[in-house]
Amino acid sequence: MESGLRCEYIVHMDISAVLLEWPYDPDHNVRLIEGVDGRPLLQVRLPLGIEQYEVEGRPDGLRPGGYPTALDMVKARKEDWIREQGSDAGFALVKEEFDALHQEAVLFYYRYLHLFQIGEFERVVEDTAHNMEIFSLVESFYPHEEARELLQYWPYLLRMHAVARAMVFLKEEDHEAARTVLGEALSQLQGMEDLDSPIFFFEKLRSISYLTTVSAEIEEMEAGPAARLRAQLQSALEKENYEKAAEIRDMLRRLSQDSS
Repeated sequence: MESGLRCEYIVHMDISAVLLEWPYDPDHNVRLIEGVDGRPLLQVRLPLGIEQYEVEGRPDGLRPGGYPTALDMVKARKEDWIREQGSDAGFALVKEEFDALHQEAVLFYYRYLHLFQIGEFERVVEDTAHNMEIFSLVESFYPHEEARELLQYWPYLLRMHAVARAMVFLKEEDHEAARTVLGEALSQLQGMEDLDSPIFFFEKLRSISYLTTVSAEIEEMEAGPAARLRAQLQSALEKENYEKAAEIRDMLRRLSQDSS
């Protein structure tokens, strides 16, 4: 063998059997499984393969600088700075830290999106809270133009965090707490200082509209079936859909008889 050359043997694995066991279905393409060592894993079926995420810690399982996450690494440096200087005055993120935080936020975004899809709302709350910490650090300590690439998604992140928290409360049938969470998020969004970014404006308007709609739906849930039917009756009358109105009146009459 020529000097300086190195021969490597790479073992390749055919995953056809795994793909056949889980055919691609865009409506059912996310699942939680248990790893060989018992740890939970998140899998996403794609048309040509499978993605796998760690559920605990970073989605890719890496430990930046020996820390569980890049966020932990940066927070540790900030805490050292405060111990030495007495406050965070003068502390700033360097570009390498911003890049690491940005990349990590994207990883957590993909994971919480998939977790939301399968109703793992408690985990969504944790992941969105993680990204909110990243956004806050960048907003406070990285005064550079490229920070906008991340911060323009603040409204979307706040919305996802609030909706996930509300869903947790709804599972516990605590409608009042769910409405409170959504109301607080709405106030925060409406009072948020605008960022010069089309994406920011779009996400802010969309998030306000979405949270308003969800809040109204929760109020309807609390009102009960009779209140919902009366609202539908009023709508049918306004549209002069008298046949539909008659059907709803019959439903209201039957509901009243059943409850008496």
